[in-house]
Amino acid sequence: MFLENSLGRNGLGVRNGDRGTVLEAKPNLPTVQLGGGTERTVMFSPKAYRALDYSNACTVHKSQGASVDAAVLILDRSARRSCFSLRQTDHVTSWTLSRLARRSAISAS
Repeated sequence: MFLENSLGRNGLGVRNGDRGTVLEAKPNLPTVQLGGGTERTVMFSPKAYRALDYSNACTVHKSQGASVDAAVLILDRSARRSCFSLRQTDHVTSWTLSRLARRSAISAS
């Protein structure tokens, strides 16, 4: 996940929150295929662009506006009903809801 905008003539063409898949992890030049239905790839120096985080999950707020094939929503006591309503509209194929308090799970496809 890219954590800072890098736009303009000398930028990577990525925005804060853009996700991608690492295709090749050379020590000084990783290659990342951007998500969101694009086939575009970017290569960059980790010394020049450090705002990258390897992740397999993100917060509700960081993922706002993204469409995904599947989603897992993990709730705890601090979660509000509005978070659930927002997240269930962004799934495409399936979603899973997990409550930490009772360790139960609900799935829908």
